[in-house]
Amino acid sequence: MKKGEVSMQERTDAFSTVSRRSFLKGSAAALAAGATTGLLGGAFDPESAQAAPAVQEEMGTSFCRCNCGDGGCTFDLHVRDGNIAYVAPRILEDTKDLPDRGRSRACLRGLSNLGREYDPGRILHPMRRVDGTERGAGQWEQITWDEAIQEISSKWKGYTEAFGKDSIANWTTFGNHASVNGETGLCWGRLAWFMGMSSLATGADWSNMYVTPQAIGANGIGPSMSAVEGETKNFVCWGTNLAECYPHVWRYIANAIEKGTILSVVDPRYSATAAKAKNHFKLRPASDTALALGICRYYFDNDLIDKPFLKSNSDAPFLVRADNGKYLRSIDAGFEVAPSSASKAERHDQEYAVWDEAQGRCVPADEATDPALFGTYTVNGIEVTTVCELLRRSVQEWTLEHTAEVCDMTVEDIVKLADIINDGPTVLLTGFGFGHYANGHAMATSTCAVTILTGNLAKPGAGYGLSRLSGFGTSNIYGTPGADPSITFKGGNGPAYSALKLPDIMRTGTYNNKPAVVKSAIVHSANPLGNQSGRTAVMEAIKGLDLLVTVDMYMTDTAMYSDIVLPCAFWFEVDD
Repeated sequence: MKKGEVSMQERTDAFSTVSRRSFLKGSAAALAAGATTGLLGGAFDPESAQAAPAVQEEMGTSFCRCNCGDGGCTFDLHVRDGNIAYVAPRILEDTKDLPDRGRSRACLRGLSNLGREYDPGRILHPMRRVDGTERGAGQWEQITWDEAIQEISSKWKGYTEAFGKDSIANWTTFGNHASVNGETGLCWGRLAWFMGMSSLATGADWSNMYVTPQAIGANGIGPSMSAVEGETKNFVCWGTNLAECYPHVWRYIANAIEKGTILSVVDPRYSATAAKAKNHFKLRPASDTALALGICRYYFDNDLIDKPFLKSNSDAPFLVRADNGKYLRSIDAGFEVAPSSASKAERHDQEYAVWDEAQGRCVPADEATDPALFGTYTVNGIEVTTVCELLRRSVQEWTLEHTAEVCDMTVEDIVKLADIINDGPTVLLTGFGFGHYANGHAMATSTCAVTILTGNLAKPGAGYGLSRLSGFGTSNIYGTPGADPSITFKGGNGPAYSALKLPDIMRTGTYNNKPAVVKSAIVHSANPLGNQSGRTAVMEAIKGLDLLVTVDMYMTDTAMYSDIVLPCAFWFEVDD
């Protein structure tokens, strides 16, 4: 231990002393009160009583960095004699945010994070696997920070010179969502960018996170959760269990239910959220896409789509070429668009085209007065069809009877769910349940289509969200693993790989039929061996790495199979 460092045991003892002192102080006060009222059957002289030692208390502020979809709950930290005694919700000074409801009430999981701060099992020093021992054997030796940094940087320099910068991978998921120190934070992003690292992206959740922004423009569009109360008529949870997984969000829904919002849940299981719902729609696991497509056909067959919304707020009227499946552009249609600005002049030939029924011809989308939603046309010798028409054709096989059979539901329940969603303003909130299925991308796309067809976007009380309604950006924040090595992931400027394919990379030296070499990886804000699919295969892949470095507070499964483990500060110990 270096001079000036405090051991974990010393910190734990100090915390226990402070807590014990506070308890005893409270007990002394209770004892004095009891004696004064004669409960102890004797006289009490307050002047002769020894006063409890004063405990100096300071207040600090922090917030929750966990990945709960809509986190960031703020805390008041009560610090006594240099140690955090307890954590309390920070009451925000907002007349709409009363202490007993709203943003100020953090969940019990967040409030219990003090236990992590003073956990005796925390890693306090850099550790190195004992030379000659197998990964996972648990044989470690303590080293200094200088030794750890020297060894890591020396080996990384060698890998870079021999195999290229992207032979070192930045491997992270969702363990810390802080802006500076978190998995998408500035610190790790700059390191990955500076070194030209490749990236290993988790295989779960991404089907939602890539597809939803492409379908609706972000991972959530709608009212803030605190505004659902009083605005939203129907709230539909599809693929999520808010009551257990998002307690900080659930409180808003509970408040809204009290004011008349109807909660409906689509889930194969009778979850805690379903128990609170007015309507629970059970379906066969992984049949969510079929259900959504069946609902879409029901809307088309019964003319229940929101035509004004589709014409003005979606790509439903855009024309699609039959020869290549791409949107018809102005240059394809054979007409010119007069540029109105320098920026528009550079892209005027890429304007979307629609068929304007009022004019009976193809025009640029922004010049149409009544764009057609359905039909096939010939423009400049090119056969084109509207997006809405293509969607209608694609769902024709999903009759109510066929959908009911596939989803193991009744026709009546499917119609009931469809009518509930259409009876807006409706919020349709999905979670990351979709992302854990192989066809999760289709689940996300089809449920987005249900929302768009009913016009439940960009209206008060209506929206679509992936765990939240005010979603983060678009998919380019995360890149697209494997699509193009030039597309980055979480701050790096090297290729992005799916971590599920790491075993293939280690075995073949390729990814998507392109050369891919990973000699070393640094894991932070993550525990891949503890929560990633294909544990056995991933473990074998890890054994093939020349150097695995893990940054964590604890000796996790991944840390156990690392070569060097570096400790990190907890949320309450750093500014962010």
